[in-house]
Amino acid sequence: MFYTYAHYTPEGRLFYIGKGQGDRAHAFYQRGSHWNNIVNKYGKPDVQMLANWDTESEALSHEILLIECFRELGHDLCNKTNGGEGTSGYKHTEQQRENNRQARLGKPVWNKNIPCKEETKQKISVAKLGSIPWNKGISSGLKHSEEFKEKIRQTHKGNKYNVGRPASEKQRQTASERSKGNTYAAGNTYQRKWVWVGTNIKTGEVIRLVGEKALKEAGFQHANIIKCINGTRKSHKGYAWSKEKWEDKSWH
Repeated sequence: MFYTYAHYTPEGRLFYIGKGQGDRAHAFYQRGSHWNNIVNKYGKPDVQMLANWDTESEALSHEILLIECFRELGHDLCNKTNGGEGTSGYKHTEQQRENNRQARLGKPVWNKNIPCKEETKQKISVAKLGSIPWNKGISSGLKHSEEFKEKIRQTHKGNKYNVGRPASEKQRQTASERSKGNTYAAGNTYQRKWVWVGTNIKTGEVIRLVGEKALKEAGFQHANIIKCINGTRKSHKGYAWSKEKWEDKSWH
């Protein structure tokens, strides 16, 4: 689905006609210098959707017609052309890609060494609550060589990154086989001596979970909660965390 749209200054003056799809009409980036100058001077533009179209060619034709008509009516549009130059689906040639790569060589990323604000981190955290990774369940088909696997194993030695992460069924089975006959953990209730208290950062709702097992069943990761308590993380899955001693066993 394509559409044509118009941008107005906050005072109501028409200054731009465009064609797009998705959220292009409300995306105020990758615009021309003239468009940017008007917005910098008058403020955030008002967006008006003009018409919907099934094909891009229809939307481009309507864009050309609108630009022509509004200019004949005396509107001072900042469109640099008469419209119809849509680039949807355009693909760069190999030479263009190489030219772009060469142009960027040696140049630092624009946001390098610019720390992300805590407020921004919090907004990103809240926005991603419940979201599913785009590549979840998608197999790449890539098979690593044994030499590469060994390098990865050596690199990960002593790495604590996976502490607290849920194990796969195969890992659980392997651990179970290796621990047969081990009575060290029998009756060990250390993990149940703490009540993990989570406070929802949006609603203020408080939840209490007894023991690491309860955390995993609720979908939380023990290692990340520890980071919240230690101050190295602000929140985990939308909750700020603390812990209390498990003194009242009756409600477990």
